[in-house]
Amino acid sequence: MGTALPNRDSSESLPMSCAIALRATIGRCGSKESMSKRKETMASDHESIVETCTRLSWHIDQREWDHVAALLAEPILVDYTSVNGGEPQNYTPTELTDGLASLLGQLDATQHVQSGHLVTIEGASAVCTANVLGFHKLSNPLGSPMRSIGGTYRFELNRTARVWKIHSWTFTVSWADGNHGIMAIAEAATEAAKTEN
Repeated sequence: MGTALPNRDSSESLPMSCAIALRATIGRCGSKESMSKRKETMASDHESIVETCTRLSWHIDQREWDHVAALLAEPILVDYTSVNGGEPQNYTPTELTDGLASLLGQLDATQHVQSGHLVTIEGASAVCTANVLGFHKLSNPLGSPMRSIGGTYRFELNRTARVWKIHSWTFTVSWADGNHGIMAIAEAATEAAKTEN
């Protein structure tokens, strides 16, 4: 008779197998589309995070304090203990920018150059690390007008309403050169200005 015809049960299983295979195929296609969208979102987030951190240095050097404040979450934890000692401090964006404006305003110029950004994203939280070179200039009668310092930044950010804001900012010093008294002169001038006011 040749090959036996399938019985009722096996004939009914054929379209079911096809349906399962079809659903699996559609599922795989859907997964690829979802994966592509996730990659696009992560790439967009990565770019936004790096730009946010880079803008922090740019706006500080340009003395654009409103733009600096717009990059910061409230509160923001600042840790410069590797340079200044003490303990990390929490600030509001206004408190931090007012303090930076008073201190850096005593200097002739600053430049902070970030490079080598590495970003880790987990949901609405992210960590960005970067190399940084800082240059500070202040003409003074006590020595060189220049101070340079190198190290790393570690930023922690949160995303709210599709905007990444910095809620933690840590600087770890690796080396320094030049006239380290420049910042002491600037700090003394800042305190004097507060007393006068």
